[in-house]
Amino acid sequence: MLQDGFHFLGDVLQAKKALCPTPGAMDEVIMTMAFTALMGTSLKSELEKFIYCSDASPSGGGVAVSSQFMEEPWTERHEGKECWVCQGPFDPGFEFACPALCQVALCSLQCLMDHRNGRCPPARVCKRRHLELPRFGERFAGKQARLTEAVAMAGTIDVQEPYDWHWGHDFFTQEGKDRLEELMTDPLLAAEHWAPCCKLFSKARGRPIRLEDGTVIPGPQPVRDHRHLMGFNHVPVGMKVRLRHSNQMALKSLKALEDAPRSTLYESLEHPHGSWLWEFTLAKKLLEAGFLQSTGSHCCFGGPREKWFEFRNNIPGVHRHINRSCPGHEGLKPYKVTRDEDGYLVYDTAEEEQYPWALCRAYAKGLKEQLMEDGHFGRVFHKHRVRWYAEELKQSTERLGEPLVNLAAAEELARWESSLKQGEEELHLRKLLTMASYRGTDIRAYVTVEDEDATRHEIPYPASCWRWKTLMAFAWDREAHINELELATVVALIKHRGRSSAHFRRRWMLIVDSMVTRGALAKGRSPSRRLNRLLRRSAAALLATDSYLFPLWTISRWNFSDGASRRFER
Repeated sequence: MLQDGFHFLGDVLQAKKALCPTPGAMDEVIMTMAFTALMGTSLKSELEKFIYCSDASPSGGGVAVSSQFMEEPWTERHEGKECWVCQGPFDPGFEFACPALCQVALCSLQCLMDHRNGRCPPARVCKRRHLELPRFGERFAGKQARLTEAVAMAGTIDVQEPYDWHWGHDFFTQEGKDRLEELMTDPLLAAEHWAPCCKLFSKARGRPIRLEDGTVIPGPQPVRDHRHLMGFNHVPVGMKVRLRHSNQMALKSLKALEDAPRSTLYESLEHPHGSWLWEFTLAKKLLEAGFLQSTGSHCCFGGPREKWFEFRNNIPGVHRHINRSCPGHEGLKPYKVTRDEDGYLVYDTAEEEQYPWALCRAYAKGLKEQLMEDGHFGRVFHKHRVRWYAEELKQSTERLGEPLVNLAAAEELARWESSLKQGEEELHLRKLLTMASYRGTDIRAYVTVEDEDATRHEIPYPASCWRWKTLMAFAWDREAHINELELATVVALIKHRGRSSAHFRRRWMLIVDSMVTRGALAKGRSPSRRLNRLLRRSAAALLATDSYLFPLWTISRWNFSDGASRRFER
């Protein structure tokens, strides 16, 4: 086929200089390249939708088959009919998904934290608890912690134990301050929400109040104005203490937002839209620093009254979902003030301190979108898969244990694994065909190590990504070299496939953990006479069934057939 090309190369060598190739030589080169894809295969043969793996031990041989990828690593099989931790029923529409996406559902925030932190039976602990997910923390927002619940239900975001569960708004003890500092310095903290007490920041204080019976009484004592934002000096001692505490909480919250650019945290702070807090110099500087001003009314999120809020934040995703102009709603409740049996004033708005649930869900959705856009979860998961592959490869071959090769191979395998989606198995197998070597029929994957020589190294196929089941397991009736037994197992599989015409005229793939076996099958020959004897038998069976075998190599730790091959050990 390369007759003219052969003579042309001879002329070049004789002339000892570059020559223009003859038309015949050029045609031969082009035709050789065009027909390279047909070497050792038949494009008319259908691609088998199954993939096989085989292995042998001194006691027996084993073969496994698969047609489906495994779920993502460290997932659980949970139907979601009851809480994974406490086995209790779910409130309708109020289920918590594990933030690590291990596919379990839980009934409460407490069960979720027990699942993630290992405070439950070992079988119920999150298999992905080692994933260092981005965390969300809520400060001063009330013991119900509705925002934390909404973020937890959104998934992919871990949540801290709400500060108010134990400390409430009273963080003025040393123990309370230490606990808050511990939460704020969490290395995994990615987002915080602050909601300091707003009772002494209302501009409505001092206005007269009309009761239901028509009586007009003085409103609560005013404690601030434009010239005294930190509070009046002439208020009673008890009110001074409350003012000091209120200011400390507000300044702590504003300071956290001011430090956000340096700490690379997402921060938000909520107060009523007409709060004196927004008049603070530090609050105004936040807008100059690029913080967003997200405003809306509770009635736009299912609240019973028009009650305007403002979030000062640096989270564009949250801003998109909660910043709304109220179009006006019919049937809203009016503001009322009544007296209880003891004569104390009761404000309707005091019963609605918690955010509407729809507002919490909107905030959680926006935060999740923002973190997903930033790639937080993907980076965390990828990092841990790289670490897992690196440990696996270190225990395989000396070459794959070398630091540079190990890291490059682990990175490539983690990227490869992320592309293996359930339902796309056949597409993956077709892509593997494009990696077949023109020197044989084997399929090889390589990674380039960024060293001085930029060398390429072969990496094993990630066979652990398939859901395998044993197809064959048998014992040997004689002793032989392990290479011979490995190849004999493949021959047994080829003969097994030949019993059904459904496997005729097919291209199919086989995973082995022996490079000797892989090379012999790819070339169809071997320097070993014993292996050649087996290869002649396999060639005859493949020729008779018009089948085309494509071998892949993996490491022994990922070969599922290893267990079946050792079933007959004593």
